[in-house]
Amino acid sequence: MGNVAQIPDNNKYILSQRTIAFDVASDKITNDFLAVLLRSPKSFNELSSLSSGGTAKGVSQRSLSQFKVTLPKSLQEQKKIGIFFKQLDKTIALYQRKLEKLQELKKGYLQKMFC
Repeated sequence: MGNVAQIPDNNKYILSQRTIAFDVASDKITNDFLAVLLRSPKSFNELSSLSSGGTAKGVSQRSLSQFKVTLPKSLQEQKKIGIFFKQLDKTIALYQRKLEKLQELKKGYLQKMFC
């Protein structure tokens, strides 16, 4: 159980023993929609119920095959949803960086005021 990463191309990669790679059936689901789906709290909770292990919990490929999801039938709708959330993630990251810079600026001003 951990982060969902989306690899943007078809180059070969080395995966650790606790990593599952997907070949996406592009006629049924889009890559971006699958990433959004797997990052959702509902999916996380359902996958957590399928997980096993002590300290390092994980979901086996066999258990993952039992994971059921509901998909929009239209790939175009999936594409729009995936693009929307990808853009939202980029916007959030941009504002997080902006916040960090403003916090550093505040810290600098406070140090100058109360040296």
